[in-house]
Amino acid sequence: MKHRATFLILTVSAWLVLGCGGRPTMQLPSATLSAKVTGVESVTYALSTEPCSSGQVVISGTRCASVGIEAEHRWLATHYPGYAVLHQALLTSVVGSPCDTVSSSFSLELPSGEKAGVTFDISEFYGRYEGCP
Repeated sequence: MKHRATFLILTVSAWLVLGCGGRPTMQLPSATLSAKVTGVESVTYALSTEPCSSGQVVISGTRCASVGIEAEHRWLATHYPGYAVLHQALLTSVVGSPCDTVSSSFSLELPSGEKAGVTFDISEFYGRYEGCP
């Protein structure tokens, strides 16, 4: 029994060290995404000056979540060609806060090895799945 517990601890430890030690990246070529989603042509982008989402890229004109997600990756591919996603996070407002926004934050690695970060205000389409292509 003691050997099983030791083995399990060593296995989990190795998984944590080796599994979390590398930097997982996800490449999302725009052409692949574009072929699957329609309606992105009507999407517009603007830099927010609102206090709750200042500096975020606001995506407008989406019908549903899949169009908004496609719009995020098109914007990234246009502004950061060849990017790889290192990390993505969903950010929501604190309960009781005057802000009512939902944001999607990306940590990127560029082909040059440089790091970049972008946050999108996705409040317009977050959680909307009706009418999706």
